[in-house]
Amino acid sequence: MNHLRKLEIFNKSLANSKRLQILAFLKKKGSAVVSDIADGIHLKFKSTSKHLQILERAHIIERKKKGLFVYYSLSTKKGPVLESELKLL
Repeated sequence: MNHLRKLEIFNKSLANSKRLQILAFLKKKGSAVVSDIADGIHLKFKSTSKHLQILERAHIIERKKKGLFVYYSLSTKKGPVLESELKLL
């Protein structure tokens, strides 16, 4: 995947208010499972899961499986653009 395509995916992933709410939630909580995120931003589980997939594909968030649960958190490999965006949340 070329650099411009990666940049497009990154920017499109941030161009949604629900995804920005997810990022703000994860910034505050550190990590959380889908159901907690969905409850926290008042969105259905399935919609939340789809938004998480988009954010993960853009390398903005990471997921880790712990037992039966999958926890999502902000990426540990944040670039300067993402860092500046997160400061605004």
